[in-house]
Amino acid sequence: MCKSAFLSVLMLLLIGGCQGGKSGSTDAELGRIALAQKIELVEATGGLVLMVGGETVTSDEIIESPVERNEGVVSLAEHLKPISQISPPEQFKEQARGQVEEILTAKILNILLYQDAKRQAGKNIDEGLEKVAEREWRKFVLNFGGDQAKADEALEQMGTDRTSFKKEQKRSILIQSHIASNMADERPVTYREFIDCYNEIKDEFFVRPAMIKFQLIDIQPAKLEVSNPNKNRRELAKELAYKLLGRIEAGEDFGELAKQYSHGHMREFGGLWKPVQPQSLAAPYDILAAEAQKTEPG
Repeated sequence: MCKSAFLSVLMLLLIGGCQGGKSGSTDAELGRIALAQKIELVEATGGLVLMVGGETVTSDEIIESPVERNEGVVSLAEHLKPISQISPPEQFKEQARGQVEEILTAKILNILLYQDAKRQAGKNIDEGLEKVAEREWRKFVLNFGGDQAKADEALEQMGTDRTSFKKEQKRSILIQSHIASNMADERPVTYREFIDCYNEIKDEFFVRPAMIKFQLIDIQPAKLEVSNPNKNRRELAKELAYKLLGRIEAGEDFGELAKQYSHGHMREFGGLWKPVQPQSLAAPYDILAAEAQKTEPG
């Protein structure tokens, strides 16, 4: 119910003049017709770009789009880089496809919604949007103690500038206003409705496939220094392994411990392993990685 209502609103906003189409056409069919009329792949300098209602979407825009991770916001390219290093090409494509599609869909919807909102709002909306965007810019500057130079520097680090920031604010404000004006029911959404809606769409929109990451702290007894003559290197290696296991279980970073204690090939990468050629140089690591891939998630 929640999903179909959301799609109906989007169709209402995006289809526009398609209501006079063939009798009996479904919302989905009309939506496909509308999108097909507004989206096309064209050649441009440097390769193909997607034209959406006259605006371009390039591959660079997609791979530089921000993605949230536990340690902060990074670009999609930076997010996918470690996955590409440890996954075979076909597996990597499958893992990356969902995120690329999600970002591309959001950009297409953003463009089409903005164009429809601008058309309905008329020319007089520009002055009002400019004032609101300026107010949002001042709020942003306050986060840096009112120092505009520092605010500009922060935007530069995010790959944008003041002009683009204001432009994006205008788009966002107009789109939100446009969607709100088309939502007839102003009744607040209850917590139960919110949860029911989430449960209905979570398997399609909020589930990410499990990925097995193989990290290794390779302790080689022959490379350990013996300070206690009463213990041999094998005993020292076993003691070190149990000590590291305790530190990992206590919450210490596995990658940092690997950089410090591992004797393996991928020590500098925190023990994060990817297959190498020739196979004889990789044994037994590739064998262990292959076995790890067979285990069940969790």
